[in-house]
Amino acid sequence: MLKQIRDYLDANGACETAVLALRLDADESAMRGMLEFLEQRGEVRRIEIDCGGGCAGCTSCGTPADSRAKGGVVFWSRGRRGVTG
Repeated sequence: MLKQIRDYLDANGACETAVLALRLDADESAMRGMLEFLEQRGEVRRIEIDCGGGCAGCTSCGTPADSRAKGGVVFWSRGRRGVTG
């Protein structure tokens, strides 16, 4: 499954935890744990977007409004820690 996560992020770019779980047919909490493991190894990086505590109708991140309303969105991307862009 870890290889599938890396391959998916390589092919599709940054993605939210829930979307990865859906695309790879995995439980969201299990996906979060695998992503955190890969983050600790430096294979993926976390990208946090602060939505200001609620959704004002922006759809650019592709995250459902109920998720954005929780205050922010976490995306995951391939790359080593400290690498930006």
